[in-house]
Amino acid sequence: MVESHQKYMAGIPCKPLRCICSQKPKTPRACDDGIAVDLMWSDPSMDSCTGFQFNAIRATSYIFGGDTIANICQLLDIAMVVRAHEVVKVMKVSRRMEVSFVTLKPRLDTSRLSEEKRLLLEKMSLEINAKSPDPCKF
Repeated sequence: MVESHQKYMAGIPCKPLRCICSQKPKTPRACDDGIAVDLMWSDPSMDSCTGFQFNAIRATSYIFGGDTIANICQLLDIAMVVRAHEVVKVMKVSRRMEVSFVTLKPRLDTSRLSEEKRLLLEKMSLEINAKSPDPCKF
């Protein structure tokens, strides 16, 4: 089953992961450092990066390269890491581990909108199409 080869997380742990239970934060203050921060704020590097490097953009946690993803996949016995905040309900994964996304846009009858509102809606639609990092580059 494809489900047994996937883990969903925002980032990836940056320190050796032996037993997740022993590394869970015990207090709210403990969430400011360690695995809690790494799972939330670590990012894949857009540049060629090996291992972990300090994440200067966020001023916390780390950036990581493709070699790190391969090591984490091997360690956790999974085929891929999908960043949790990029997962949508319509993500599809084939048996060959090919990922695709279906974008569902609402049907909107713009015939009743004024010209001004229709143009504003078109402008807003174009502005929200933000680009994610290309996972094929890692």
